Amino acid sequence: GYNRQVSQWSSGEYPGANNREDDTAIISARLGARADDHANTAVGASPLVTSTGGIVAATTVDRDMTNAQPQNKGIIGTRSDVDVFTFTAAAGPLNLSVTPVRMPANTAGANLDVRVELYAEGGALMAAVGLDGNTAAVLARTVSAGRYFLRVSGVGDATSPYSDYGSLGQYTITGSIPVATINMTPPSPNPMRFEVVPSSTVAG
Repeated sequence: GYNRQVSQWSSGEYPGANNREDDTAIISARLGARADDHANTAVGASPLVTSTGGIVAATTVDRDMTNAQPQNKGIIGTRSDVDVFTFTAAAGPLNLSVTPVRMPANTAGANLDVRVELYAEGGALMAAVGLDGNTAAVLARTVSAGRYFLRVSGVGDATSPYSDYGSLGQYTITGSIPVATINMTPPSPNPMRFEVVPSSTVAG
C-alpha cells in the first residue's frame, strides 16, 4: 500500500469482494478499543491551541513518539467516531489543514481519509471539505468574528471505491486562525504648557 493514497481494512463493500469479515471488530474484541480522545459534539469540544499570532501547530508521530505534546491532533478510532474542536476567531482569513499521519511521513498510504466541517456557534454549517480524492482536507475561507467548531471524521470515497469502515487513524491540525490585532501606535504627545508670570506680580 505504500504507493497508494489510501490503504486500509475493508469489510468487503467494494465490487467483487468475496470476504466480508469484520476485521476491526475481531481485533477490538481481542485487544480492546482505544478510549475516545475528543468529544463527538460541541459540548466538551477540545480547544485548538494557537500562538499569540494565531498559528496552529502540531507534532507528528515520528517527532513525538510518546505524544508529549497532544494538542491539535487526534485519532479517529471507529467509523462512527467524530472529533470536535473549538476556537474563537477575529474577522479575517481562516486556513486549517487536517492531515492524516503517514509512516514514513513522506509516503502515501494513509489509512484515514478525513472530512472536515466548520460550524458557527449557533450550529450553522459554514463549510465542508474532504470529498476531493485527497486524504487530507484544507479549509480556507474568510470568517466573521466569533466562536466556531471544527468537526473531524473519517470518510469513504465512492469513486475509488472504499467506505468509511477502515477510514481510521491519526491526524494533525495545522494552519492559522485570524486574531484581533492590537494597535500599538502611541498617542500624540501633549505639549507642556508654560505660563510666564509678569515680574510685577511677584511678591518682593
